[in-house]
Amino acid sequence: MTRTPPLDDWVVYAIVLGTVAAMMFGKYLMARGDKNQVFSTNEDTNNTQKIEKDIKTDVKS
Repeated sequence: MTRTPPLDDWVVYAIVLGTVAAMMFGKYLMARGDKNQVFSTNEDTNNTQKIEKDIKTDVKS
């Protein structure tokens, strides 16, 4: 089995840079899509209280 010579430095840098850029772009797209799905803390608390109340009501009946 023969070994291939190692890649030049610029090739490795280009691969790493391309991978990092693709990951950052993916994170940007995911964050951009979540703008309308952010809840305030008060809404979360109210929703949690409603769910807990519904569960208690269901358990009692």
